[in-house]
Amino acid sequence: MCALPGVNCNNLIAALTGLNCCLDPSALDLFFEYEPLSTSTKNLVHLAQTVRSGVLAKFSGPQIYNLSNIPHDLPLFISYGGQDALSDPLDVKTLLDYLKLHDSDKLDVQFINNYAHLDFIMGVNAKDILYNEVISFFNRQFN
Repeated sequence: MCALPGVNCNNLIAALTGLNCCLDPSALDLFFEYEPLSTSTKNLVHLAQTVRSGVLAKFSGPQIYNLSNIPHDLPLFISYGGQDALSDPLDVKTLLDYLKLHDSDKLDVQFINNYAHLDFIMGVNAKDILYNEVISFFNRQFN
């Protein structure tokens, strides 16, 4: 589809993931070669249930996942972007509200204002901005 005249798949990606700041065009070619991957109908229905209800719950069931039950001493690294359309900042702030009692030395939160969803995976500067921070987090927690 992306090879068709007049089709700009970069715009399609931005519509789905947010406006990515830091993608190398050659990486996008590779991405389009293998993505999007298939998923099950059940995954899509579960996602739709979550979006409609605004509640993270078991698939087709009344059991709501209580995120505040995550052990307070479990090391967590959360990084999110200001341009991400899939893990948008409001949703992440909701998650962080559930984690407000988490041990502060076990929770690292990183906000990258200009990052969208694919920047976290394929951003040309992800190693310096994100991956080095993840490695530092693991070194602090497990050394």
